[in-house]
Amino acid sequence: MTAVKVIAFLLLGIGAFLVYGARFVAERLGKDKTDSQNENDRVQVPEQNTPGEEDEMNLQKLPSRTILNLKMAGLALILVGGLIIIVAFK
Repeated sequence: MTAVKVIAFLLLGIGAFLVYGARFVAERLGKDKTDSQNENDRVQVPEQNTPGEEDEMNLQKLPSRTILNLKMAGLALILVGGLIIIVAFK
């Protein structure tokens, strides 16, 4: 029964991290995709952006749908972990 409690708390922790850290995770996921795409783009067309514009363009490229999906997955993990805790501590 203690293993079930540990799993429940792990699910809660992972879910909470996904909900509160969705923007961070989405930026990391987006950075990996844009790095490989930027290498191909740099060879074809050189860009002439100022450093401030590059950060702003990265934020605009980041879709809000990714953040929403991460938050929904985190919410599902929190709900499952909460239900397991209710059953385990009954």
